[in-house]
Amino acid sequence: MSSSYDVRFWEVRRNQSSKTASYEVRWKVGGRQKSKTLRTKALAESFLSDLRQAAKRGEAFDTETGLPVSMSKAKSSVTWLTLVLAYIDMKWPHAAAKTRDSLTDALATVTPALVDESAAGKPDELVLREALRQYVLPPASRQLARPAGIAAAVTWLERHSLPVADLAKVRNVRLGLDALTTRLDGGAAAATTIARKRSVFYNVLQYAVDLEELPSNPIDKVKAWKPPKVREVVDRRVVVNPAQARELLVAVTYAGRLDRGRHLRAFFASLYFAGLRPEQAMDGQRRGAR
Repeated sequence: MSSSYDVRFWEVRRNQSSKTASYEVRWKVGGRQKSKTLRTKALAESFLSDLRQAAKRGEAFDTETGLPVSMSKAKSSVTWLTLVLAYIDMKWPHAAAKTRDSLTDALATVTPALVDESAAGKPDELVLREALRQYVLPPASRQLARPAGIAAAVTWLERHSLPVADLAKVRNVRLGLDALTTRLDGGAAAATTIARKRSVFYNVLQYAVDLEELPSNPIDKVKAWKPPKVREVVDRRVVVNPAQARELLVAVTYAGRLDRGRHLRAFFASLYFAGLRPEQAMDGQRRGAR
């Protein structure tokens, strides 16, 4: 692969040669002009942003495909698992610790669902998630020695992960979406957790679109799917009752100096009896002090 660091970009422009609305991304690698047409301006700008970020990171660009090295690696992928690894490698260097954790959490949830359903001997879900989270997805962990059970699970996953092209089918995407709604203990996941993981799933599929592995993001075709509503019930066993609350409010007055204890008592009493959030109670104290 011949590569070049000589890269130049132009702004996204409307494709005038097409009857339907589409937008063209144009750039030049080593003096060779490249272009890519996308359906919407937002998709075009997102693709251009990926290219610019790669150039900013100092990546070399393939003069044949016009893509940065990280994207060329992903484009040569065949299965969902290899696409995910390429996506992680592209995102990881400049992602914050919390973002990295969110990526591995979401992809360890969805990846075991995107496998050949007819394949026998699927490892336990707990083992697959541990293998992905601890040994496969984080780049620095891929060289670690793997216990026999983990190694067998990874081998099975590598053999039976769905081809990326199969994710153009809505039924396969539904498998991934449904996996996001369930916790490991079988209970329903929280709505915020589902939304966070769905966003990661969507972005990886969009990355496949950018690489022309998929014609469009298949999640956009899933119209009838909605995450299940989770009914949150307060567990009375972990809620402080009024008698306990009063005892705790007396106890907190002994914390630090006398004036500090009184402030803490007022603060926690506001939280308990008025149902305030901490910042609301603090704001009330500040207003009272004026």
